[in-house]
Amino acid sequence: MVARAGATGRGDRPGPAPVNQQLGLVLLTGVVSGLISGICLLDLWFEAHRRPPLGRLIATWSRRYPLYSAGLVMVFGAMLGHFFWP
Repeated sequence: MVARAGATGRGDRPGPAPVNQQLGLVLLTGVVSGLISGICLLDLWFEAHRRPPLGRLIATWSRRYPLYSAGLVMVFGAMLGHFFWP
């Protein structure tokens, strides 16, 4: 077989180039780990300065604004449903 310039190794099928999924998973893992670490550090900072923990602040806010919190939960649920729908 003779290699042509611009050949993708997939024969002559047109279409998008293959996606590097490993890079995406590494980035997603890094972002999620960074968010969790940041939340833990923020909670530790609140504890060191004798402030209420982050969980209590979120619970207080959701009790004060039940419609906003329900809407936020619905948006997150729709996003998860969209991401994991076959």
